[in-house]
Amino acid sequence: MPLDNNLLIAFCAVKIDVSDEEQSKRENEYYQSLRQIKSILPMSFDLIICDNTLQSLDELRDPRLRDIMMKEEHYLFSENLGKTNKGVGELDMLCSVMDEVDTDDYDSVVYLSSRRIVTCPYVFERVENMTKEAIMSNPPIIDVITGYQHEVNHSLYNDMFFAMTPELMQRYADFSKQRLQLMIQHNIGSEQNLYHFINENKIEFEWLNSLGFVRFDRELGTIQYI
Repeated sequence: MPLDNNLLIAFCAVKIDVSDEEQSKRENEYYQSLRQIKSILPMSFDLIICDNTLQSLDELRDPRLRDIMMKEEHYLFSENLGKTNKGVGELDMLCSVMDEVDTDDYDSVVYLSSRRIVTCPYVFERVENMTKEAIMSNPPIIDVITGYQHEVNHSLYNDMFFAMTPELMQRYADFSKQRLQLMIQHNIGSEQNLYHFINENKIEFEWLNSLGFVRFDRELGTIQYI
């Protein structure tokens, strides 16, 4: 039977130390990402948006982004542990949200790093039909223009997107909360943290061969398909 009450938590880090021009581009990318998510998100999902770089939505230059965040349940966190390790920043927000939100009535909780385009509802539909405790993935990242396929690291799970039962997501948040400073000190990625949690606890999960996501990697200057 399909899961008919699901929660999507979308993580953002909108405001960073860049030029005004680059900040405007960044806000536009977040707007386009969230707009696309809202357009394809199945009715069975509630949406929560989190950010750890804003004190107030009034700081946003882009009124479209401000409007879309204002209309959804959102949490702004003043402390950003992700300045040197982005994944830690998202995990810190996850820990806080799981403490704040009553997830008992949900069938699943989905973790999503936003600022990428979710091209179709496939991943959400897989969640609606999830029969195990979790959904994981580790798809190759492909440069759209050149066709170059980046080497897959098999000692991690991709955490742009994953889903768990509420009980398991709470366990993952509690597990991660104890490791945040360790991850910062030893530069442990959130993907390795997820891999460690899943395998240490022998969690049964379903697998996604691809996500159907598109993102612009500013460091490499490439458009990537995941």
